[in-house]
Amino acid sequence: MYRNNRPVTPQYKPDYKVKERARKSDKIAKQKHAKKVEKTVKQVNPTDVSTDKLSNVFFVILLVIIGALVIGGALLFVKQYNSAPTKYYRWLEVKKDASSSQIRDAYDELTVKYNPQTHPDCKNCEKKLKQIKEAYEGLKKM
Repeated sequence: MYRNNRPVTPQYKPDYKVKERARKSDKIAKQKHAKKVEKTVKQVNPTDVSTDKLSNVFFVILLVIIGALVIGGALLFVKQYNSAPTKYYRWLEVKKDASSSQIRDAYDELTVKYNPQTHPDCKNCEKKLKQIKEAYEGLKKM
């Protein structure tokens, strides 16, 4: 085509606008795709837990462990001091299922047997008498 005896160069303005629109739409599509990918990554990624939630979980676990230790220690303490030690029964020379009257009788017999006033030459009598008194007091409370 000729105009004024010169060849007419094709006008690319419409093509340029089409390309610009295509670039913008590609850019928008990429941004939307990136947002979708970001959402799916957030849903799938297990390390995306906030530090506040994570610290709260660790704090609760720590409290549970400390509570279990305290309760366990208290139970051991109660068990240790509620039940009479086996040495008390051994010191009074009675069985573990002895009644209170049998324990009292054994105490009376042993205090007479190990009385340091009646046996002045016995060196272990005082120690043995202290053990017998301790055992009787411990078993009497039960």
